[in-house]
Amino acid sequence: MAEKPPATERRPLGTIEDVAVFLNVTPRHVHNLVRTRRIKAIKLGRCLRFDIDAIARQLSEE
Repeated sequence: MAEKPPATERRPLGTIEDVAVFLNVTPRHVHNLVRTRRIKAIKLGRCLRFDIDAIARQLSEE
């Protein structure tokens, strides 16, 4: 059988506050970025969660 390649280390999903600290902005600005679809969010129930690695990749591409 072929072996699976090792899994890459990923951060757990972050909260609005985590993204705000990462981007050095206010949580309100993060809400605005989500509302205008400039960053992607994952909705879990009533909560928004973010893939901070994906946000970092998106910023490095711009």
